Amino acid sequence: MREKRKAALFLLVVLVGWICSLKFFIASRKAYTPDNLIRFHVIANSNNPHDQETKYRVRDALMNFLEDKFKSVSTCEEAYKVVASEKEELLRLASAAVADTGSSYPVRVDIGEHVFPTRAYGKLVLPAGKYQAVKVILGNGEGANWWCVLFPPLCFVDVSGEATETSEARETFSSVRMRLYDWLQKSESHLAKLLNS
Repeated sequence: MREKRKAALFLLVVLVGWICSLKFFIASRKAYTPDNLIRFHVIANSNNPHDQETKYRVRDALMNFLEDKFKSVSTCEEAYKVVASEKEELLRLASAAVADTGSSYPVRVDIGEHVFPTRAYGKLVLPAGKYQAVKVILGNGEGANWWCVLFPPLCFVDVSGEATETSEARETFSSVRMRLYDWLQKSESHLAKLLNS
């Protein structure tokens, strides 16, 4: 009888621990929901090579500027306030980057809610729907766009312009998964011993 109580108590502890780990994992992924996320898009004038190169020059100028501004940002609301308050500077920097490439087309910076189709961002899939976004439209805005998730900062941009998950996001996910797996393996071993005694 005593052993059965021990086994039941052990099972309860395992279950509670598993629920806590699951809650932690879900909380860590909550940041990727549409209502807590800001997208960033730079839309090229056209798909000709010069316009595409201009798009990347604009992206680099704006990302370098925003990187410093986002150092003290910890919530989506704070991030939105930063981009909204810096709209004129974003426009100035984007226009300067366009001019530096020898182009003379206009630039528009649009900050607000936009509808987007389903898109994959690394292992993260963003479902179709409305998202807060910073859209920078170059000239006619008829070319391919470059995009990433501005907040939470899920990516960094390498020189090729590819969006990549941060090592921090990967490590958090792997760490939670490995801890849960190790814990369940140990729990199974202890439970087997209790039930067989």
